[in-house]
Amino acid sequence: MRLQIALGALIRERRLDQGLSQTKLAKQLQRSTRWVQHIERGTLCLNLKAILALETTLHVPTGSLLRTAANVLAEVENES
Repeated sequence: MRLQIALGALIRERRLDQGLSQTKLAKQLQRSTRWVQHIERGTLCLNLKAILALETTLHVPTGSLLRTAANVLAEVENES
């Protein structure tokens, strides 16, 4: 669950960096805005296909979303 939250925060950050609204990202992914909201809150578990689609749409290298989220989570756990 903590990885989902870290991943969702990272997706939100990348979306905002791209200047995309949740609605615009959802349309590009052919998903609902509600789906994007759940992803960004970390309340929905993503499958690999969805992660790859997000990486492509957000113009980030393949595998970087999961790797970065896992690194952030590890840093947070090491600090506590």
